[in-house]
Amino acid sequence: MIIDGNGVLLYEETDREATFSDLLNVGQEQTSATVGAILARLSALETRNWANYTPALTSSDGSTNPNVGAGAVRSGRFKRDGNVVYGYARVTLGSSGVNAGTGSYFISLPVAPRAFTGMEQVIGGAYFWDGSASRRYTGISRLSSGDDARARIISAAGAMVGATAPFVPATGDAFSINFMYEV
Repeated sequence: MIIDGNGVLLYEETDREATFSDLLNVGQEQTSATVGAILARLSALETRNWANYTPALTSSDGSTNPNVGAGAVRSGRFKRDGNVVYGYARVTLGSSGVNAGTGSYFISLPVAPRAFTGMEQVIGGAYFWDGSASRRYTGISRLSSGDDARARIISAAGAMVGATAPFVPATGDAFSINFMYEV
């Protein structure tokens, strides 16, 4: 017996089942090709690499965007599997030139989400750090209909995070989210 490169068993005339080998091999090449294609797709799913992206911290429509300042650190990583994107993003405000802007804050996403209508969708958690008070806050990241490729940051109390809530952002403060959403 022979096992081909895809793990499919092929019978030969010299096998004990010689009288049945032709019958047994009918369709095996097609099956072998199908098994090979399935194995290739599984391998691709298992080995998809994480990708980096640079998230932006922006304000609600019609507002003044925050200035993250000199030396700000903006980092994000994501992975896309089929129609689902998951990952995280973090923006740490720099050492000088920080301006809180106005309005509520959004963090950009690496891939635009699938359009939807209706209620907001929670896509993950959120964490923000007020360095001057050494205080941590938690919340959620969510999408609203029409938000394009950005996630709104909501505090655990249900208020939108922004230029004045739950604290006035300053040097060294940080905003981070994790996410999982449909594209």
